[in-house]
Amino acid sequence: MKIFIHLINIIIIYLLCAYFFGWSPFQKYWTAYVYEDIYEINAQEQGPYKNLEDCRVAALKTLDERSWVNGHFSCGLNCQNDPGTDLNICAETVTSDDES
Repeated sequence: MKIFIHLINIIIIYLLCAYFFGWSPFQKYWTAYVYEDIYEINAQEQGPYKNLEDCRVAALKTLDERSWVNGHFSCGLNCQNDPGTDLNICAETVTSDDES
């Protein structure tokens, strides 16, 4: 029983440290995917960014700098590459279409 209580204490300490120091699983980062036009499937990947607003600003800046008037972007939260499909899977996605 003492081992179980000790194990619970260790887990609680880990989770508190993870939360306060930004360690996984509490760390949030945003990745920008910028496309030249709506039909483009290959994106320019940028980031990571600490928040959604920084991601949006960087993506809009890239569209402006490249004069991609038909371009669009998406910002994904905590994206990870899925080796089985070679796609980036994100916990949440916000697109430039959501801006309107």
